[in-house]
Amino acid sequence: MLFLSTEWIEVASTALQDSAAFQRAAARTKFAFLVRTTNTPDWAQEATLRVNRGTISLTPGRQSRTDATGIATYEDWLAMLRHELHPRTAALTGRLHGRGGLRVLRQHKLIDAMLDVLRTIPVEG
Repeated sequence: MLFLSTEWIEVASTALQDSAAFQRAAARTKFAFLVRTTNTPDWAQEATLRVNRGTISLTPGRQSRTDATGIATYEDWLAMLRHELHPRTAALTGRLHGRGGLRVLRQHKLIDAMLDVLRTIPVEG
């Protein structure tokens, strides 16, 4: 499956909604995060994760205002999903940047739970 394709976003949204661990992490959280890529293939699109006290959605594109934005190359996002690159390492080396870094740090348990779920979805390069 191609990362950030319409199909991947639909599968990832369902996986996040069905994950008991992610549900627990999202239960009392209100947070919106935009995933952006550079060196983006034609099929890839931005995606917005929105968590509102247990209500979870992952949708294509930028969906209104977000609390944080993560920007990395398409290849670096794939490396993070494949456990080849830790997000903290990516941030410290400038490979992952954006806005809302303090908010992301406060939501690290939610982000870790999200990545655990997303890593269960096979992605093609």
